Amino acid sequence: SIALFDFANLFIYITHLCPTILLDGNKYERPDKGNLVSTLLTRIEEDVLLVYFQDVRIIDEATIQSLGQELINLIQQGNQNKILINLENVNFMSSAMIGKLILFGKKCNASSVDLRICNINPNIKEVFDLMKLEKVFKVDEDEAQAVAAFNKKTWFK
Repeated sequence: SIALFDFANLFIYITHLCPTILLDGNKYERPDKGNLVSTLLTRIEEDVLLVYFQDVRIIDEATIQSLGQELINLIQQGNQNKILINLENVNFMSSAMIGKLILFGKKCNASSVDLRICNINPNIKEVFDLMKLEKVFKVDEDEAQAVAAFNKKTWFK
C-alpha cells in the first residue's frame, strides 16, 4: 500500500533541522542551531532582533525551560541591544512561560537591552493586563509599530 505523506509534519521537521528558513520572502534563523527542539525563529529588521515563537500553545515544562534558555542566550550573545518578541503565533501560554518572559525582561534591563513585545493574543493580553505587565514590558499592537517605536527619538534617548 502507498502511504500518504504528511507535508505539514515534514515542514515542522525541516524547520527544526534547518538553521535558516525562508518564509514570505524573509530569512529566519533558529537562534540555537544545536537545539533540535528549538521553538524560536529570529530575523533582523533594521537594527532590531525579531523573535518569533513557533508553538501555538506553550504549556509543556520542557518546552518552557528550553524557551527560557534560548531567550537568555539571545542576551548572552551580546550583539543586539533591541529585541522584539512577536507573539502572533501564540494562542495560549502557561503562567510558567509568563514567568520566563518576566525573567527575560529583567535580564534585558540589566544588560541594557531594549525589549518590546507585540501581537499579543487577546486572551494573553487579558492576563498581561491583570498582572499589570505593561509596567514590565513595552507592548505594541503590531510588528511595524514596535519596530518604529524602537527608532523613535525621545528627549531621553
